[in-house]
Amino acid sequence: MTHRLAGALAWTIVLMLLAAALTGCSHGSDTSPVVAPSLSPSLAPTPVSSPLARSDPAVWAAVRFEQAYCAWDWRRPQASYVNQQQQLATPQFGVQLAADADPVSWREEVVAEQQQVTCTITQAQRLVGAPSTATAVYVRMNVDEHVNSTMGSFDAGQKLASWRVQDRGGQWLVAGSFEGG
Repeated sequence: MTHRLAGALAWTIVLMLLAAALTGCSHGSDTSPVVAPSLSPSLAPTPVSSPLARSDPAVWAAVRFEQAYCAWDWRRPQASYVNQQQQLATPQFGVQLAADADPVSWREEVVAEQQQVTCTITQAQRLVGAPSTATAVYVRMNVDEHVNSTMGSFDAGQKLASWRVQDRGGQWLVAGSFEGG
């Protein structure tokens, strides 16, 4: 999460500098603050473009996890954000998610900047050629993030999300991320 927050913060700063450069000459000394419109907190799933994702339980598990992972709202406690992910993760990965949670970063970035991040997931599918088995699958998807905060509103761009999913007693759960492929 810290890397995603840092990326979102970097994009926010770049966009603010660009906006200041473009409007600095025409607005003179106008220093009125710009307030981003408020979005209501939503725990609803974000759009998934492929109906095939829902037909494959392993892919759908990865999509549901990514929906919980890629979106957050400053009005929601960090513990709730992490807990939602843990419900969709293996116990071992759930422990790692909790250990990786950074309350200082959450407070100083997400809450202080009133960040609301939503995402749209596309092209979710099993990774062809990965060492998948009947109980372990590698899933990739594209994720478009949109950030709304006191720093402004912008699209953070598209990223590639890669999750290793395991069948645990008939339930597919995310066991971690992976690189390569």
